[in-house]
Amino acid sequence: MSTSVAPDTPSFVALLRSGGWPLALLVLIATLVRFYSLEIPSMWWDEILVPLNAVTSVGDILLRAKTEDFHPPVFYLLIKLVLLVGSSDALLRLPSVLAGLATLPLLYVLAAPRVGRAAALCAVALMTVNGAMLLFSRQVRPYSLIIFLSLLGAELLLRWVEKPRMKLTTGLVAATCGYICLHYLSILILAVQGSFAAANVVFRPAPRPWKQLALYAGGCSLGVAATWHFFHSSPSTLTQGSVATTALLALDRLTQIFCGDGSTPWARGGLLALTAVGTALVWRKDRRLAVLALATILGPAAALSLARYNSYFNAWHVSYAAPFLCLLAGTCLSAVLGQRRLGEAAALAATVVAMMLLSDNRYYAPSSHAGNYKEQAKQLPTILRPGALVAYSELSELDGVNWYAAHFVRPNPLQQRQITIAETVSVDFVAFGGLGHLAVSDTEYLAHFDSITGKTPLAGGTVYHAAVRHAPPRIGPAFPWHDTLGMTPWDLARQCQAVAGVNLVNFFGGWLVPETGDAPGYVTYVVDGPKPFAGPLVIRLHVPFENPIAGNVVRLTYTFDDEPALVAFESRGGEPQERRTVILRRQTPFSKLRCRFDLEPGKWSPSITGNTGGAVRLKPVSLYANTMDREILDSSSLALAMDGVGPVETGPEGQWRWALGDTTTLRFHLEKAAPLTAAVNLVNPIAGQGISISFNGRPLAARQGLAPDKWLVPSLRETWQLHGQAGENVLTVRFDAWNGKADAPQATFAPGDGRPLAAAFTLLRLDLDNPAATLVY
Repeated sequence: MSTSVAPDTPSFVALLRSGGWPLALLVLIATLVRFYSLEIPSMWWDEILVPLNAVTSVGDILLRAKTEDFHPPVFYLLIKLVLLVGSSDALLRLPSVLAGLATLPLLYVLAAPRVGRAAALCAVALMTVNGAMLLFSRQVRPYSLIIFLSLLGAELLLRWVEKPRMKLTTGLVAATCGYICLHYLSILILAVQGSFAAANVVFRPAPRPWKQLALYAGGCSLGVAATWHFFHSSPSTLTQGSVATTALLALDRLTQIFCGDGSTPWARGGLLALTAVGTALVWRKDRRLAVLALATILGPAAALSLARYNSYFNAWHVSYAAPFLCLLAGTCLSAVLGQRRLGEAAALAATVVAMMLLSDNRYYAPSSHAGNYKEQAKQLPTILRPGALVAYSELSELDGVNWYAAHFVRPNPLQQRQITIAETVSVDFVAFGGLGHLAVSDTEYLAHFDSITGKTPLAGGTVYHAAVRHAPPRIGPAFPWHDTLGMTPWDLARQCQAVAGVNLVNFFGGWLVPETGDAPGYVTYVVDGPKPFAGPLVIRLHVPFENPIAGNVVRLTYTFDDEPALVAFESRGGEPQERRTVILRRQTPFSKLRCRFDLEPGKWSPSITGNTGGAVRLKPVSLYANTMDREILDSSSLALAMDGVGPVETGPEGQWRWALGDTTTLRFHLEKAAPLTAAVNLVNPIAGQGISISFNGRPLAARQGLAPDKWLVPSLRETWQLHGQAGENVLTVRFDAWNGKADAPQATFAPGDGRPLAAAFTLLRLDLDNPAATLVY
């Protein structure tokens, strides 16, 4: 490849001096528009994720990068260093600002000796006021650094191709490893620059710098290996479109980077025309630069198109092409207008545009970049009522709000609030936007509260002030009795005596989680005792929770009236999806049963953003109570897993449960061997029915050729004294026929009922012979 550039390109300093006052003015303008009100706009979600993760330990950052995050860990580690100095928005954004500013003189250094001073100044002027570049330079994100380092790599590469030197090779490897470690897609820039380097070595006259090329390849390979050690996504998980669709998407993203409009035919056509004409003009002045510019703009986009990469293809994924697009545009501008004082004119034009930008709220308003967290953190402490139970529509939004709230006031006024439980409980529901993810409409969701007493506007949302009547559930008077402690704000307000240090996740059935990753939270659920006391009770609680990280704690403590509190169970982690069944056998009357659920985080999970306690989750708790003498279709001392049996049904004649299909099984687990009693009464509705019963594979009873029974008058009545083994135990009841069996039409006794009814249990019990007052499974 021939070039008109002299073998010895002028030094960086000499080139910068050649820019004169126009270059200095452009850098000054760029500094003004990038630093102006840098502290005011709130970080938005993608920004605030960086400091939220950077505050964790280095080991946790590396673990998250390897298992959960879509980005390498280096930028998080850089921001962690910044956090040692301070945590203001301006300070966190400073690395991006400095990289964005450094890109401008670097672009001039690359362009001036190859396409001329005027074209270079025009390119810098376009970069100075380019909206995308301004945005990237004002965000806590790595793209400004990637643009600078990849452009530095391009300049060093061109100098190396012109005159290979070991010093340039070393700098090129450092720049390449720098941008590679900031984003996985940066490997596409390396593919372009590496191919360019190899092609120039192959086609240049001898002697060829093979050793330097090998050093470049080896150093870059080490950078790629170190970065891709953390890559954990699979291509099969990416959303894929057609090649043509992805190519059009790539063109749109490039257009957005250059002019902010990526969806109109005019914008797309203009970008293609600019690329074609600009490349041709640069080709006339420097062929190597023309090839490298065109390859940088189109090469990665072509690779992404062939890979059909549609998952999360945003403009910043092709941001490294921006300097070269501005270079082509600057070259076209200089060709159209001529060289005479064009650089000065470009600098003055950039000044005018910069003044316009300073009046544009898009970059400097408090709510810019779709982030409202800073304003919300200022407003919420003044909006939330003292003593109110506070719930949020989105906890991910709350992470951002808490980041700012903790900086404005210490301690954080949004955490560890004192909740007043009175006859009427005040609830403040903070809606970050609409409630469409929680209900069909906002009205439907808010109807769950007893009343909405008012609402207050919030930046990007609304705070609804609600009231809920406190009404703890009472066991009975009808048995069996059921209730659920739902993880909703109205359930907590109605049923709980105390709430502290926890937040609600309102979707996916609801969870209760600690407010932070280093402070406990709890909720106390109160149930009133039956009046009058109907005799000895069995009370069963099913407690589902998630506690996957060893060292975190989920604990249930209960107490009847003023009796000493007892720990029912305590999970210390290693249980990602768990359910405890707690059976309480109460012989004497009581006024209140209090159940306190403690959530104690302490160990971090890589799936959790920042210092939140979301790795410890309590799900809706169900309660069941029955008098022991009526507990005839379940167990009062075992947690039974029943298959092939329907729910309890009740009629004037009594209650029953249908056996469904050919097999009914009752499974339970024992920590150690124990004696137990099993009792079965069966009503057979099918002529000629055959029934067999076994326990742990050992036959207990068998009947053949049974005649139909009178309804709820069982002919099969059996009781056995059994010896349960440690581990799993199974009571099995098998049937030869059932309603609707295909090869036994005579078995169909209820043709209008589509269920495979085989027999009706009027007694189905399995109980330990000497059960304790508290049993946990």
